[in-house]
Amino acid sequence: MTLLTTRLISIMVPAWLAAAAPAWPQISRIAGSTDSVVIEFDGRVPMRDGVTLAADVYRPIRPGRHPVILTRTPYTKTGDYILREARAFAGRGVVYVAMDVRGRGNSHGDWRPYRDEGDDGYDAIEWCGTQPWSSGKVGTTGGSYVGYNQWLAAVRRPPHLAAMVVLATPTDPFGDVWITGPGGLPTPTMISWYHLRPVMLCKT
Repeated sequence: MTLLTTRLISIMVPAWLAAAAPAWPQISRIAGSTDSVVIEFDGRVPMRDGVTLAADVYRPIRPGRHPVILTRTPYTKTGDYILREARAFAGRGVVYVAMDVRGRGNSHGDWRPYRDEGDDGYDAIEWCGTQPWSSGKVGTTGGSYVGYNQWLAAVRRPPHLAAMVVLATPTDPFGDVWITGPGGLPTPTMISWYHLRPVMLCKT
C-alpha cells in the first residue's frame, strides 16, 4: 500500500507540487537516505482545545518552503511503512508529517474514534500550512481509518488543504460500511475493533 500511495500522489497531484516546488529535485539514488532528510521527532501540535498531538516531521535538507504531506494515524506514527514513505517524500523535496491522532501513541487527550477527527484534522492541516518550512500547500494521505479521517477534516474546508489521496474508505464522510445504516448502531465487527485497538496498541 505504501508504494501505491506514493504512486497515486505522484499521478494525482503533480500540478500543486510543481507550482509549489518548481525546482523539485530528481533523486537517482535511493530516496530518503539519512544525509538528505532532516527528521524532527515528537513535535507538539496544539489543537483548538489546548490538547497537543505528537508529530514527526521529515523535511528535505534543502532549505526553503516545500509542499507538505500529512498522515494522521491511530496505529502509531512509528511504523516502518511510515518511515519508508516519509523518507522517500522528503528525499524528493516534500515535507512529510506523521501524526498520532488524539489519545494514541504519544498524543495527549482521549481517543474517541472518529469523534474528534474533523476538528483535529482541520487544525493539523492548518498547522502544517503555516509552518516556516511549508509552501502553504498541504496534501493528506492514508487508507482505512487514516483515509476516513481525511474526509472528516475536508468537509470543514481547511484553507490550506490542496489534495487528498483516500484509500479503502467509504466515499460518504457521514456513513460507514461498519455501521448499520445512517445513524445506526455499530456492527459487531466495529465494536470488536473499538476494543482491540487499545489492547494491541497501548498509549505510551
